Amino acid sequence: MATIDMRDEANLGVNINDIELTDEHGNDWILVEYEYQCPNSNFLEGTEFDTVETYYCGPEKLYFWVDNETGEFETVLRQHEKDEREPNEDDDSDPIPPPDDKTLIEYNCADHPLESDVISDYHNNHADPDDYLHTPGAKTIPEVPVAGYGRFEYEYPIHPDHMYDDMRTHWDFENECVVLVKFTNEDIVGEPNTWEELRQHRKALLTLTDAQYASIESYDPAGYARLGAYRQALRDWPGHFEGVIDAVFADSCLPYDSIIELGNAGTDPTLHTDGT
Repeated sequence: MATIDMRDEANLGVNINDIELTDEHGNDWILVEYEYQCPNSNFLEGTEFDTVETYYCGPEKLYFWVDNETGEFETVLRQHEKDEREPNEDDDSDPIPPPDDKTLIEYNCADHPLESDVISDYHNNHADPDDYLHTPGAKTIPEVPVAGYGRFEYEYPIHPDHMYDDMRTHWDFENECVVLVKFTNEDIVGEPNTWEELRQHRKALLTLTDAQYASIESYDPAGYARLGAYRQALRDWPGHFEGVIDAVFADSCLPYDSIIELGNAGTDPTLHTDGT
């Protein structure tokens, strides 16, 4: 286990003293240090963890409309958004009536910075929306790449927004707390194929290059050697990875050589298409 300091300017991407602690309406925000545990292998399902030290930068309080039966969040509001829904004698507009089957929860973000980071869409306004989830490092599966094969790569440390599912995170009425629900590897990468299905995929890829391999030798000996090496790598692919990595990552570790593009290899229809 290691400790990763994401509060450092080199990792955070900004000097902490330059952060503007207000939202777009001028409401004051808070800056709270906290730490969380991040799996240091096998993407989201590792069993060993690094400690990540970071900041919550966002509203001091959040307000949740929570379903009374399921605990699911219907709406997450900031203070001024909550106030707009309530009766105001100085305002002629009609307030939004509270739903009968929901409970309004007032949440102190300073006491629960990790949960607030996951739930709130209003945090980290010091960073560009496209960049604030950027992390300084990366990990791969397998951790030690196998020559000639692809690999699954992801940014590290994993930001809480990428680690927890805010759609399944919910309120526990009995214990009066937010229950964070982690993503699984399958949630992000897609439904895994079995190794039997993966072998069928390999067979289809070999078939797709059969004609090219049979014709290329006479006019492109170098290309013939490259294509032969690619086909051999396909045959060896399960032996390198089966039992070593989870099957959900296996398709990312297929061999590749641009020589196959010249043969109009096409697309193999035998696999799932949702990320694999």
